[in-house]
Amino acid sequence: MSLHFQGATGPVIPGPSMDDFVEIGLLLPKNRATALLELARDRHVTVGQILRQIVDAALVTSPATDSSEK
Repeated sequence: MSLHFQGATGPVIPGPSMDDFVEIGLLLPKNRATALLELARDRHVTVGQILRQIVDAALVTSPATDSSEK
């Protein structure tokens, strides 16, 4: 089955390549996974979008680490 989009005349903007991503497994208690799915459904987003927002927020609010500590 192929999809055809009529009227799409705008420029094609390339997105990130698959080399820009990694897959991370996540082990959650069943009740938290269920709550996460419900939250995603209520917000009309994917679970991935919620998790990326959480990671982004944590990275922005975490204190900068001194590179000499590594």
